[in-house]
Amino acid sequence: MELESQLDELKEQSEHKIDERTVSNTQGMKHLEKQVKLLQEELEKKMAQLEEKESTITKLNQKTATLQENLHWKEMNNVALEEKYQRCVKKAQIIASALDPKGTPGSVAEVTALQNQLAEKDKIIENY
Repeated sequence: MELESQLDELKEQSEHKIDERTVSNTQGMKHLEKQVKLLQEELEKKMAQLEEKESTITKLNQKTATLQENLHWKEMNNVALEEKYQRCVKKAQIIASALDPKGTPGSVAEVTALQNQLAEKDKIIENY
């Protein structure tokens, strides 16, 4: 009888311990589920932020590419304008040297000859 009572007590204690463990495990699971849910929400927020930042980076990269293209075009335009300017300066120098009577030694004689011819033609016109 005494053994039976001890056996009953041991059964009750083990059942009580099993109930406590079950309750403890259930509470632990609920706590872990809450942590998982919080971590998932945080992950979703971080993913949304990452997508926004990637979108911003893409837009900035496109803008940078456009600006670099514009800069390249303007540099090429400046080179072309500089070449055109140099050609115009050379032409102006050639024209200026051609018009300058002091620059060419034979031009004084040519100018004098042309003035004499002009004077002769003026005399012929006056005589008519």
